[in-house]
Amino acid sequence: MGTAHAKKTARARKAARAARRCQSNADSPVRARALRAVYNRGMKSALHAALAALVLAGCGSSPATPSSAAAGVQDGDPATVNRDCKLLGTVSARSLFGLADEIRVQNAMNSAREKAAAMGATHVVFLTSDTQGILNTGQATARAYRCDKPS
Repeated sequence: MGTAHAKKTARARKAARAARRCQSNADSPVRARALRAVYNRGMKSALHAALAALVLAGCGSSPATPSSAAAGVQDGDPATVNRDCKLLGTVSARSLFGLADEIRVQNAMNSAREKAAAMGATHVVFLTSDTQGILNTGQATARAYRCDKPS
């Protein structure tokens, strides 16, 4: 895709240069119009492709599946993990993807678990998980803990 995109971009730039050259040439306005049309058509198709990709990525009806490391990070009881486990830090995550608010929140929680797993956490305690802002972005904040014994 990278090579095809580079070729298409190079063609679009070449057509734009030709169109600019022809704009000053009074004896070929038809040619200049034709070259501008080719350039604009290429830009419109690229814009439509990018928009379609964004729409398809955002239309998930179920939460993203977490990795095996993130799936191993359990929800912990605050009283138990504060007493028996080591606090590694706080993780935050956001998600715009998903049709429903609950799915965006679940995706944000999965992302927070991914970050906690990367820190070496075995448990998380979620402090917040909700939707906020104009776009109803799913947000989750959690404390990550490493527990040596099961809780």
